[in-house]
Amino acid sequence: MTSAPLWTAAEIARATGGRWLVAPPEPWAPRRISYDVTGNMAGHFCVLVHPTSWGQSRRDPTEDIPRLALQGAAGLMVERGHLETLARQGRQLPAGLPVLVVPSTWAGLQDMARIARMRFRGKVFAVTGTVGKTTTREMIRHLAGRQGGATASAANNNNISGVHRSLAYMPRDNAAGVIEMGFGKPLDGIERSSLIAQPDVAVLTTIEVAHFDMFTPKMLEAASGSHLLLHYKMQVLAGLVPGGAAVLNADLPDYALARAFAERRTNRVHGFGSAVDSDARLGAAELDISGSRAQITLLGRPYVLQLQVPGRHMLINALAALLAVAVAGFDVDQAVADMALFEPVAGRARVLRAALPGGGDATIIDDSFNATLASMRSCIGLLQLARPGAGGRRIAVLGEIGHVGAAEAEEHRALADFLADSGTDLVFSWGPLMGPMFEALPAALQGAHEDTSVEALYGQLRATLRDGDVLAVKSGRGTNGLGDIRFRKFVEHLVAGKSALVL
Repeated sequence: MTSAPLWTAAEIARATGGRWLVAPPEPWAPRRISYDVTGNMAGHFCVLVHPTSWGQSRRDPTEDIPRLALQGAAGLMVERGHLETLARQGRQLPAGLPVLVVPSTWAGLQDMARIARMRFRGKVFAVTGTVGKTTTREMIRHLAGRQGGATASAANNNNISGVHRSLAYMPRDNAAGVIEMGFGKPLDGIERSSLIAQPDVAVLTTIEVAHFDMFTPKMLEAASGSHLLLHYKMQVLAGLVPGGAAVLNADLPDYALARAFAERRTNRVHGFGSAVDSDARLGAAELDISGSRAQITLLGRPYVLQLQVPGRHMLINALAALLAVAVAGFDVDQAVADMALFEPVAGRARVLRAALPGGGDATIIDDSFNATLASMRSCIGLLQLARPGAGGRRIAVLGEIGHVGAAEAEEHRALADFLADSGTDLVFSWGPLMGPMFEALPAALQGAHEDTSVEALYGQLRATLRDGDVLAVKSGRGTNGLGDIRFRKFVEHLVAGKSALVL
């Protein structure tokens, strides 16, 4: 969808104040900008992290340079520290690999982001919230992409440096760039991200219990965790361009407060949800594990919305995306039609099949990419929609949730009552925080629990599966920060029919 190069060599040098130690050949055009160089970097212009400029906890990836060259990286941005490391090791840069030297690669990436935003001709969308960010982001990318091309943040790359990266690789003549903004440390990260992104449309998906552990006890004495989170999430409006629009979840308990905050920034404030005065309103809906069909009203006009992704919460995400592109000036009729073509994001309510060793198969609802308390309940809601085959059962496979705050033990324990009332037949759980929840379940629902070993849990589950079963798999990062990564592999191994989980 784009004809102009992402960056020319001269543009990158001017933007960063850098010097080409090894100049790229002409014509030259990287297809992506990356600072996480752990994967395949073919065609990527790699901004190498250095502890001096990125923080002492960051790893120096100088040793990866030969691999990047072999993979076909488009070039490197380095600082003097990388060259000094090579000299100490008695190594040289790979022949022919374009290398730009800058005083600071952290500042260099910021400079590229600023220039990319200044020259961008399309609309920039900023998306935040505690649940639904990534799916809403990808829905907007899908819709806008079919009307002129669009890029979006990659994976969970939603911190400050991730926002810079996402801006830096927006093709200048695309119709849209969709930037996800997450909350964490520093607390003003969303504000700082918004100020550089300068969004045309800012979207707040929802506010639920999450990240309360980021707040100090003194902060939580002065205000509730939800109000604090709303305050920091609403900073997504900090960089809103003049005449820009705010798109907010009208079903929020604190919607009036969020709207009042937004109205101090712009007179273009729009709500989505089931509330009767929503600009994008959900009406009657038919829900099934394979997708949904719903009556909606969008900016006063009625539509029938079809969605391949299951769950009412996904319909709400779709309303947010449709409203965002509508107020940005995209064709609404086409957007509603194109939403029927949207496919589930990996790890987020994607329905898969797994063949079983004894014959037959099981259905897997792969919702494994991270979790909050709200998204855990939504996942269990998806399991309720499922219709197991003859003799099949509804099975929940759940990992513990991180960043819940001081009440994390009680919140995890409360999931037992929710599961017992949900029609779930069997529960498998992982992580110390899930232990009390598992013990509180009725004995008939107890499949297996493991505090540490996801591999052991996989073996116990696989030995239990039978034809017609439906599994919902969901996990947060947990106490060690690896839960959802392991559970994504859990799903991959089940689908591949592997007898044991290898992490």
